[in-house]
Parts: sequence; structure tokens; C-alpha cells
Amino acid sequence: LIALVITIIVLLILAGVTISILTGDNGLLQKSGLAKNETEKSTEKEKIQVEVAGAYDLSGKLAASKIEENIRSNIKDVTVELTQNKFPIKITYNNGHKYGVTSDGKIFCGLIEAGETAPSDSNAAYISGDFIAIIPAGFTVSNIEGETSIETGLVIRDNDNNEFVWIPVGIPKKSNPNEKIKLGRYTFINSNDENIGKIDIYKTDGSSINANQKSFTENNIKDEEMSNEVAKNIDEFIANTNEGGGFWIGRYEARKRTINGKKEITERKEDSIYNASQPDASNQSKNMYEKNEYFESDLINSFAWDTATLFLQEYDNRTEAVKENVEYYKSKYSIQTRLGSGYHDKGTNSMEDESKKDKICNVYDMADNCFEWTTETSSDKWGYYGVQRGGHSNNSIFYTSYRRGGANVADSYIDYAFRPILYIKGK
Repeated sequence: LIALVITIIVLLILAGVTISILTGDNGLLQKSGLAKNETEKSTEKEKIQVEVAGAYDLSGKLAASKIEENIRSNIKDVTVELTQNKFPIKITYNNGHKYGVTSDGKIFCGLIEAGETAPSDSNAAYISGDFIAIIPAGFTVSNIEGETSIETGLVIRDNDNNEFVWIPVGIPKKSNPNEKIKLGRYTFINSNDENIGKIDIYKTDGSSINANQKSFTENNIKDEEMSNEVAKNIDEFIANTNEGGGFWIGRYEARKRTINGKKEITERKEDSIYNASQPDASNQSKNMYEKNEYFESDLINSFAWDTATLFLQEYDNRTEAVKENVEYYKSKYSIQTRLGSGYHDKGTNSMEDESKKDKICNVYDMADNCFEWTTETSSDKWGYYGVQRGGHSNNSIFYTSYRRGGANVADSYIDYAFRPILYIKGK
């Protein structure tokens, strides 16, 4: 009898384990369902790719109307949305799968709308005007007025209210629509009359920018002698950002909160600024979303800082009333200095006076408040190689695109801050 009871118990346990294996969060049935879903999406995307490939004209340009015609004629069970024959095109299968096609023939899966959240198990895409942004898995697109457009600063939030702003790559310059904003390291002429972003040709073998009597590089491999932390993988950042059409920048200078006696990074408006050394800034940024399968987080690099500066300058959406009241305002954002309001523990966003907030396209304080650590490296005769960027609340000689080289990376002062970035992983 005892043996029978033991046998029954063992069988029940095995049955429970079997059910768990089949139906649990990572069960075989769920994995099978996910695999089937991904296979369907892959097949659907391939069908769209065929019709896109057949829509090029003799000059090598894609015709939006021709893509629409091809899809309607050759793919069943879909609806196509095309506004005034302009890209991007929205394509929706009857099963609910949504896709977007851009003017350069890229196809993005999983379209969502303002106020919606990307799935936890995949990145999504969001169409804003003529452009598409890639939404990291689990993030929600803002539905607040003024935060839903790529051109005026598209904002996303995670479930802990950390906020990031999309910096598009490939978007036309407003100053010259025939040119596009490229991902690159830029120098900016410190003159209101000639403030033009000049792209610096970059190579991973150490090509440099010379500024302020120093040489600046974005190393791909950490040099132990220099002691500063470099980017996770600058080549992957470049490739994935160009492929995805942009990256995400922290809306604020990084913030902090303390949990169980340990400081951790946030990008929340209500928290105080995280003052850090460069290695701490790098570590916190890299691990903000550790072990994520769909996107990377890292400390901001020189490509991200310079490209963001150029985008914000080109798409400056500050009102004339604000510009007129900013004491140190200059016509180009790349050379804007402090606003004369002093240091603020929660950044200039905490000020009531709108004219004293360093805010442009929903990004705060790149021209004001704190020096910000980056992954860039500088040469310096004193043996300090850290690079900080941006303006400073207590000195009007520093401005948004300024490179402050020769900083001791071990230093952590009240006016030393940093900013994380996110970029989509390649598949």
C-alpha cells in the first residue's frame, strides 16, 4: 500500500512537471506559439519585400504609390494606408500584424500608436509624420501633447517612468532639406554666422577630432593607461543606429535613487541628479537595462552627443518668446551657453520660469547645469584623459558642443553629471 501511495505521488509530481513544461511561462506550448508567430511575421515581411523590390523606377527611386499598387494586387488579407502618396506606408494584415515601409525600402514590424506599449518580447515601430522610430521592448510611447512627434521630440517611458527622447538619423536638415542628418562626430564653428555642423570622418583605428588644443578620439578598446571607460561596442552602436534610423537619449542628466542603501540610475524627472566619476557613470549606464535581448544601454558617446546636438539645432522648437527672454541665448543650439540660472539639483526642468529652462525638443540641459561625462578620450599632458561635454551653469565660456578634455575620470563633483543612451540590438 505504501509503495502504491508513493507511486501515485510520484506520478502526480511528474504530471505536474509535464504540465508546467508544456504550459508555463517558458513552456513548450508557449514557445511553439511564439515560434509560429515569428514564422508568420517572417513570411509576411518577405512578401512585402518582394513588392517593394518591384516598385523602383528607372532612376532607382521607390514610388510609394507603386508599392501600394503591388501590395493590393499581390498580397491577400491586407490593408494599406498611404497619405498623399508619401512615405512611410502602413500595412496591416487581417491577423493584426502591422508593418511600415520607409522611402529607402526598409520594412519595420509591429507598429504601435501613441499611448501604446511595445511588447515585452520584441521591439516595435512608431510612425510620426514622414518618419519611423524603433520603440524598445516594454517601453510606452507618450500620448502627451508635444511629446508624440519625432520632429519636436518623441518621448518614451518604461514602467518605472524613465524617459528617453528619439534622435533620428537620416532625417532631412531643416536648413537644407536636400541634406540629411548623418550619424557622426561633428565640430561646430563657434560663430553665429557660420555655425554649420561639419562631419568628421571616423575610423575605429583612432581617427581624431582636434579641438581646444587637444586630440579627441572614440576608442573601441579600453586603454588601461588612460583609465576611462569606453563604449560597449562603438562599431555596433554605429551599425545598429544607422540600420534602425536613430537612437534614444536620456531626457535628463542622469538621476539617482537609493534602494537598500545602493544608488541606482534613473531618468525620472522627480529624482535628483546623479553626480559620478566617469567609470561609475559608464557602469550605471551600461547596466541600466542589463541582460536585455532587444536593446542596449550605455554611457553617451561622441557620435550620440554630436548627432543629437545637430538634430536639436536643426529642429529647434523653442518659441520666440522663450528665445527673447533667455539671457545667454544664441541663434544656434550647438553654441548656446548657460541660461544664467545657476546649478539645480533636479536640472533646469525644475524651474517655473520657462525662459530659464534649457529644453529643446524635450531634451533638457545639454547646454546648461552640469558637465557631462562621455566615452570619448582626450590627450592631455597631465595624464588625464576624460572628456566632458556641454555647457555649465557657472561659466559662460562652455556651450552645448564644447569638448572639455583632460578631466580626471576619478573625480566626482556636484557639477559632474552624465546621460545614458539606448540603441536597438541588431538581429
